Amino acid sequence: EGTAGGQAEDQGCDCVRFSMLETIREYGREQLAAAGETEQTQRRHALYYLQFAEGAAEHLQGPDQLRWLQRLDGELPNLRGALAWQPPAGAEQGAADDLLEDKLRVAGKLFLYWHLRGRYTEAITWLNALLALPGADAPTAGRAFALAAAAALKASTGDNTTVYAQGNEALAIARRLDDPRTLANALHILGT
Repeated sequence: EGTAGGQAEDQGCDCVRFSMLETIREYGREQLAAAGETEQTQRRHALYYLQFAEGAAEHLQGPDQLRWLQRLDGELPNLRGALAWQPPAGAEQGAADDLLEDKLRVAGKLFLYWHLRGRYTEAITWLNALLALPGADAPTAGRAFALAAAAALKASTGDNTTVYAQGNEALAIARRLDDPRTLANALHILGT
């Protein structure tokens, strides 16, 4: 069913997705910029979709797997936007660090999604880009999850040197943090 300037589309997973005409989207962007709310809106968008993806990743094993795979498929453009968005220079450092940690953790937890959908190249590209960002070298749970996922995905390429280096770094971080979930994840990837 149409809406004012857009379309409602059944996603086949008990959810409806709304889209809008590009001219209306552009007008909305212009109005956000004129009101000085672009950065705040982009930050909220990124945080919302990172939180959505992290929750979805928890459902990728079990009876609702197909439904959650479909939901992630439908939200992939938004998720890509969330992973790509960077706060402008001069933004509050603590908030930028928290956002980076969220991105690393979520990207790592989406390993199963990317694996099941055969999106190895895209996943490795995102993980490499996130791991190379300034501040991403801090020994956090997010870094450990991202390293473990990158190692698991690169295992299929035969790059064993990188696989072991990233897997062992993830394991060292997990042990340092004394975080059982992160430790189990790193051990699982190395064991596999």
